[in-house]
Amino acid sequence: ALPTIRFMYDQVYFATKSADSDVKPFRNTYMFQITDLISQIAKIALFVYIVDLFNIVIEVLDLHFPRMTEFSQMFATVAYTLWATNRIQKFKRYVLSQTFKCTPEKMGRAKVLDRILEAFIYGIMVVILFDALSVPFGFAGKSIFTIGSIGTLTVSLASQTLVSNFLNGLALSVSDKIYEGDQVVFGDGTKGTVVSLGWMETVIRESDEIIVSVPNSQLGSRRISNLSRIHQCQVKQNLRFHYEDAGKLEKVMEDIKDSIREACPRLILDGSRAFRVYWNNYNSDHLEVVVDAHFFLPPTGNLYYDNRQKVLQAIHKAVTKNEIEFAVEKD
Repeated sequence: ALPTIRFMYDQVYFATKSADSDVKPFRNTYMFQITDLISQIAKIALFVYIVDLFNIVIEVLDLHFPRMTEFSQMFATVAYTLWATNRIQKFKRYVLSQTFKCTPEKMGRAKVLDRILEAFIYGIMVVILFDALSVPFGFAGKSIFTIGSIGTLTVSLASQTLVSNFLNGLALSVSDKIYEGDQVVFGDGTKGTVVSLGWMETVIRESDEIIVSVPNSQLGSRRISNLSRIHQCQVKQNLRFHYEDAGKLEKVMEDIKDSIREACPRLILDGSRAFRVYWNNYNSDHLEVVVDAHFFLPPTGNLYYDNRQKVLQAIHKAVTKNEIEFAVEKD
């Protein structure tokens, strides 16, 4: 049905629109949504009809299976319930993205409400399916209270961990500390991009593409640095020079400052951040000079590394200009 409707739409649409009008893709129209909805319902109805035919064949052959007469109705209920749940989930995310002015992939704080509604929708789905499949609740409920003390302790401990993960995940989302897609560094040294903020765990993709899953219960008390929320960065270098070049260091340090100013337009010079090049220490085999500069750039991404490279090139240019060499660390 979709190809036919699309062909008719294209013929009518392009015949009535002028050449300079914006072309609206068929997938972005209400006609596509309605047609796709009817098409999906028709496909499910076809499968239900096939199951009905199979049930009729079983009866004609006089084959007896337990509850076979109810199978067709149960299949239809399960199929339509699962389909309706999927459609409601998509509609829910669309409404939330329009309400909170975000995309379904990056929902920010709206993700908390999205999860609550998701749990509510799936809860209703489970109740409907249990009712359709005639799953008894009485015996299952009673059996929970009749298990032994060891089983009770096991369930309690497992539930404590699950509840801790859930509550910490909810608190993490509400706190606005991190969103999916943010660059983060945890207190234990784990760092990377937040791939997913789940109910029970947070998934991080490190720079080497290794995926790390961190239970939310561990994040509740762990220090988190969100690099995506920082708008300034630091480039700091320790330089080593020979003792025989001590007389040239003052000139070298001034030239390093001038070279960095010239090469890096995002250098912070308003006094709110440090910009220093200073002689820091005497060591056994070299003199130590520290370069400490701050920039109006985030501390991650291509802009940061491009700027860092410019700083290193500026240092090299100033040192080469004064015709001295770095003191290489000896093994």
